[in-house]
Amino acid sequence: MKNFDSKDSFLFLFFRLYWIFLWVFPAVLIMKETIEGKSGWPLQLYWIPILVSMISARYVDVKFGGGYNLDGKPSTMKDCKTYALNAVFFIMGAMAVSFSLKTIY
Repeated sequence: MKNFDSKDSFLFLFFRLYWIFLWVFPAVLIMKETIEGKSGWPLQLYWIPILVSMISARYVDVKFGGGYNLDGKPSTMKDCKTYALNAVFFIMGAMAVSFSLKTIY
């Protein structure tokens, strides 16, 4: 039987699940609200906390949780930096798509 330590706690599991896919739910909600045109520019400011939370969750998972990549290898800070850069470009793309769809609809 495996001896569980703090790295196997529910909190680190949550951080791991969040940076992998739970961030999608608030992002989709913001895109939906933007496309429907219910709110203007202030709604777009919510992308910043989503981006910060994604990067922070990945950092905590790597630094304190002994995180793993999606392929099962142990994560390094280089992986965290790569994830942060990809997250920035993805969020910028999602913002551009939501603004573009808003003008179409």
